[in-house]
Amino acid sequence: MKKIFMAVILMAIAFGTACTDISAKKSNDGSRIIALMQKYDGEKGVEAMNINGFLLGIAKAAAKGEEGSEWIKYLDHMAIFSAEEADAETKGKFMDELDAILTGYEKAMEMQDGEDSLSIWLKMKAEETISEMVMVAGSDASVILMRGQIPLSEMGNIIADQQ
Repeated sequence: MKKIFMAVILMAIAFGTACTDISAKKSNDGSRIIALMQKYDGEKGVEAMNINGFLLGIAKAAAKGEEGSEWIKYLDHMAIFSAEEADAETKGKFMDELDAILTGYEKAMEMQDGEDSLSIWLKMKAEETISEMVMVAGSDASVILMRGQIPLSEMGNIIADQQ
């Protein structure tokens, strides 16, 4: 699963210069996670970006055939947040607020590797469709929010391929 997480981060960095600043774009659906990212964007050591529309289309085309890119075709929005370089107080506040928001999501997976942790949270649109997936690297206070219509069967295939 870390391969998928890293593939998303690398893709986002590659397109980062062309992405909109997350604080410059208001969320249409009032997502509490986006609002939290916006709240901390601009703090020292914090980086955030918003990828949707045309730029996500370019990312989809560029990622074809890359390892971990099987699911990107189902996305219509992605937001990336990293407080890796922030001070411990900022990280702690962000993670506390994020934990409160994630109570509305279902925890699908959690992995621990030494001090590093990765958890994946889902919000289902229907019984067989994931509408939001949130990947959280707790030790870095980093978050990737992905929205779209991801078939649950496809996610099962991706997880099986990574094991």
